[in-house]
Amino acid sequence: MYVTILNGFAVCLLEIGYKDRIAARDPEFRQIFTTLGGGQGSQDPMVAGSWFLRETRSGSASHSMQKTSSVGENRAQLILQPGGVAQRSETYQFMANSQIRNSGGEHTSTVYLDSGPQTTVKNGRWYAGDGRLVLLWDDESGDEYNYQVQGMGGARTLVLTTEKGSVQIWGEGR
Repeated sequence: MYVTILNGFAVCLLEIGYKDRIAARDPEFRQIFTTLGGGQGSQDPMVAGSWFLRETRSGSASHSMQKTSSVGENRAQLILQPGGVAQRSETYQFMANSQIRNSGGEHTSTVYLDSGPQTTVKNGRWYAGDGRLVLLWDDESGDEYNYQVQGMGGARTLVLTTEKGSVQIWGEGR
């Protein structure tokens, strides 16, 4: 696979077919893609590093017969190595409790729920340039963001924004 950032867009070339036929034509495909400004893709050195994200969400609801509280936490690490290797690991845990009352308002029971930590790990490649970050995962999924690196040294932040406007602020080395 060949990837490049061209005029703010990620452009990818993926060869699909019989292995021997792809190997025979790969130099030709590489030459064609290179004329588009491609190659193995660019890696903005400012994006390389070990980044951390922590999100916590909580909520509650109640009415005369039930009161429920919940909290969910997501901890993620994104490692972007200078050579283009990427790894994202996430651990999510959800906990809730619900207190149930009878029609007279007396507490009758409590229900607890704990998902336990659920961890996922993705490995792949990253490409960045012109304010665009592309993550291509080994499971054939991908993510694309606008990015800004703010700060200096070990106190940098990586601000990622999706096309829909969702923002993630990743801290360095925490």
